[in-house]
Amino acid sequence: MPEEKESILQRIHRQPFHWYNIFVFPIITAALLTIFVSGILQLMLIALFNPLINGTDGQFWNIFTQYFAFICIWAVYLLHCFIFKKNRPVLKALTPFCKGNNLKMFGLGLLIGGGMNLFCGLVAWLHGDIHLAFDSFPIVKLLMLFVAVLIQSGGEELVCRGYLYQKLRRSYRNPLVAFLLNASFFMALHMGNSGVNIFGLLSIFASAMLFTEMVYYFDSFWCASAAHLAWNYMQNIVLGLPNSGVVSVVSIFKLTAGNGRSSFAYDPNFGIEGTILSVIVQILVCIGIYYWGSRNNKKPTDVWEEQIKEELSAAE
Repeated sequence: MPEEKESILQRIHRQPFHWYNIFVFPIITAALLTIFVSGILQLMLIALFNPLINGTDGQFWNIFTQYFAFICIWAVYLLHCFIFKKNRPVLKALTPFCKGNNLKMFGLGLLIGGGMNLFCGLVAWLHGDIHLAFDSFPIVKLLMLFVAVLIQSGGEELVCRGYLYQKLRRSYRNPLVAFLLNASFFMALHMGNSGVNIFGLLSIFASAMLFTEMVYYFDSFWCASAAHLAWNYMQNIVLGLPNSGVVSVVSIFKLTAGNGRSSFAYDPNFGIEGTILSVIVQILVCIGIYYWGSRNNKKPTDVWEEQIKEELSAAE
């Protein structure tokens, strides 16, 4: 009896193919978990911090809570992946099961993310777009914000380079699908940010592609999370510049002479991220990682391999 021909969907999806492998379903799930479930929990958590926010050091607690509230995303996604067996391989991608999840790669991520942002900041400063002055060095608050920004950055990475990217990698044979769709989703999450412009959206998309490359070529969710952390922390807490439109009241340096001058290197409303310079720098780093990964034939750990084998065996 002749073998049945595969449908178009079966040819582009990894086998065994299920209807819920089509890209719209993990995207809808991610949107619901991020915007609605996590969003409601974040509002409830922020309400618990209201006594501190309304207190004498309220400005610090306000910015701290904005970052720390992303712990709700961690709770929701980890619970979701643990409860639903078919999602449990995503949890492997967060652990040393993937060889790139180690302290060395975490440190590399810090260097790449912090280095890119510092370079862009220096260009804006040298070009005269921003004027910075030393403000203070409150070590305890800086450490608290480091942890909070790690939770926030890691939470966004968990949504896009953890859950959504891995679900799309399970579904599609071509990794480019996972690259483009998780980056587009990441960009869409930031479209409502204060002061966002076209270069800001392009910069966010480029950073998402860069972080995805780290997961793919470095086999390291930790590296992507660290790069995201370092970019945000350098921009918002060290340099005192807007991070996706939000300015921290606690930072080592502060802007002087207003909000800065608009140019190729700085946007007064969206900061470094809202510029063509930011886009170019991140694209160049993307090209460098792609060249290195392709030349050395680097591939990520397939966290779905065991589950797929079990499903294929059960289908025989």
